[in-house]
Amino acid sequence: MRRRWKLSLAFALAAAAAGAWALRAVRRADRAVEEIAARAPADGEVALEVEPAVVLDGAAAAGLREITAVGGARDGAALGGRLFCATSGGLLAWAPGRAPRRPFTRRDGLAGVDLTAAAPLGERLVFGDGDGGLTVVDGERAIAARLRVPHAGAIADLAPAGPVVYALVTGVGVIAFDGRRAVDVARGDKALAEALRKAGALCVGDGGLAVGTSDGALYVERDAALTKLDAGLAPAPITALACDGSDLVVGTPFGVQRVTAGRARDLARDLFVTSLLPTPGALFVATFDDGVHVLDPESGRERGRHLAGERVHRLRLVDGRVMAFGPGGARQLTGGAFASLGTPPAGLSGPTVTALARDGAGALWVGTFEHGIDVLGPDFAPARHLPAADRETRSGVEQPALAGLPETDARDDQVNALLYRGDTSEVIAATVHGLDVFGPAGQRRLAVGEPTPDAISAVAVTAGDRFSNGRAGLALAGSRGLTFVDGSRQRTLYAFHGLANNHVYAVAAVGDRIYAGTLGGLSILDGQKVLRSIGVGPRALRSAWVTALQPSPEGIYVGTYGGGVQLLRTDGAVDDVSLPAGAFHVNPGALAVDGNTLFVGTLEAGLLAFDRTAHAWRRLPDEARLLPSRNVTALLADGEALLVGTASGLVRIPRTTLDEALAPIHRPLHPEGAS
Repeated sequence: MRRRWKLSLAFALAAAAAGAWALRAVRRADRAVEEIAARAPADGEVALEVEPAVVLDGAAAAGLREITAVGGARDGAALGGRLFCATSGGLLAWAPGRAPRRPFTRRDGLAGVDLTAAAPLGERLVFGDGDGGLTVVDGERAIAARLRVPHAGAIADLAPAGPVVYALVTGVGVIAFDGRRAVDVARGDKALAEALRKAGALCVGDGGLAVGTSDGALYVERDAALTKLDAGLAPAPITALACDGSDLVVGTPFGVQRVTAGRARDLARDLFVTSLLPTPGALFVATFDDGVHVLDPESGRERGRHLAGERVHRLRLVDGRVMAFGPGGARQLTGGAFASLGTPPAGLSGPTVTALARDGAGALWVGTFEHGIDVLGPDFAPARHLPAADRETRSGVEQPALAGLPETDARDDQVNALLYRGDTSEVIAATVHGLDVFGPAGQRRLAVGEPTPDAISAVAVTAGDRFSNGRAGLALAGSRGLTFVDGSRQRTLYAFHGLANNHVYAVAAVGDRIYAGTLGGLSILDGQKVLRSIGVGPRALRSAWVTALQPSPEGIYVGTYGGGVQLLRTDGAVDDVSLPAGAFHVNPGALAVDGNTLFVGTLEAGLLAFDRTAHAWRRLPDEARLLPSRNVTALLADGEALLVGTASGLVRIPRTTLDEALAPIHRPLHPEGAS
């Protein structure tokens, strides 16, 4: 039985009647929104949380500093003579002859910083992000809207359709969004809703909406209903879709097909297609690793090729010109070649900050998930990047080579932890392929567990003991046990020696005691001898997976994945200090003590603060707009401020600003992190 899914004419008229925008006529727009909500079928409306409008490029709190990764571009659209580019680090507004000073971020009213897609909506623009957020921008102000539905993931694509924009929401399906309200196009049809959860691409053409799925199915609008079209497509995931008049152009990891009058035919093979753009007389095809191919739209014969060997995320026609968006930034087709818009503001090499450390000279070392280490200067701007990788330039920062290593060595792009060792004036980086040591004598790599190097999750400096002849050494948390390094000597402890588990994720040293957080609980060692382990149970841990450890005068705070924070007191007792706040997920290494406060970085609830004297919890609410992402991945107390690394960048928040913004937690956090 077919279900009508398309927005009613009344819906469209009401949305159009809202005027230029709600920000310019709030009362009139609010009446229109209420009318839309009243006329839309109840079973199709999607829960949204809409924030008040915020002025773009408004004044920031004194002392607040922020840096994100803006070297690449995912999508873009034009408004008021400016090109707005969606990046993993916020929104860049390019004006003719003038580069953007900084990206617009959460503090400017965006729903999220990790932007994934863009589309026009009348005289406004809509941007989707990686956390199911939608931001509406009119060039001067922004309104953020977040989907409040289970399993909502990234906004993978946006397609304009007059007074609405269709959004492909990972894990949910396809919704129609008018700027204030959203409706699921499946409209209660369970079979259709289940099929659209696999949606991988969409477009709007003469025939209406078309949707391609990851299992190779194609759905098109017929008689105001979305139905499956058996066009004889090759059995492959649909990764790109373009509407070309009444035809459809379909992209897969294996090539391009054209659907005419309901039947498919091959246009090109052996292309991993990421985006398609039909133009009069030419079909532009973006690929995963081979730039842009220009094809004859009917025969598929190749007419040209651009950006060979590069990844291109999206192709758009912006103000009549073809634009390509990818890791290399936003590029415009001019004079037969794609040209860069210019140099973006200096930023991080990668969006996800995994580790933070200050060296003896005061420079800030920032470890990233996939892009090595950025060293920031006093102005919070990148001063250098490590390692050399392939000598490409990221975010405008030249990358010096790592001494003694091949120029193409990029094994340590994934940094798990950073530690400044004051006694040797060295910065130690724990990476997925061992340990990198940066000091006055140069830079060297310490391989642990040759011939196959072990991944190092965390590192601590140990006091001298009988095993090291009284000399300080290192304790390394690895995927194959706990390794002690004393000069050129290494000794690894496993579960065979009494560790709770071979997979060690966190390590801390207090005097002669070593604490190892593992996948199976917390192990306590005297030197290199395991004394006991603490697992899950009453007056023990709430989750066995230990991700972070933080020493304090009262004991060791133990962060777990899914069990919050427990305190192992100096007398050996275990207190579940996070019981009033709920069972949240503590990210690896994301614990920091600053004064009387324990700060906790979580996967789902942002930044939490525990008063160690009053035993009271507070949370930094989303409406404070201080964090690039609620996924807090690294913390470092920094004098009168707190450095907070997230999945979308780094921010330095003055303690006075932070204390004013933190709000009490009155009841346990639910899975999405709201109190």
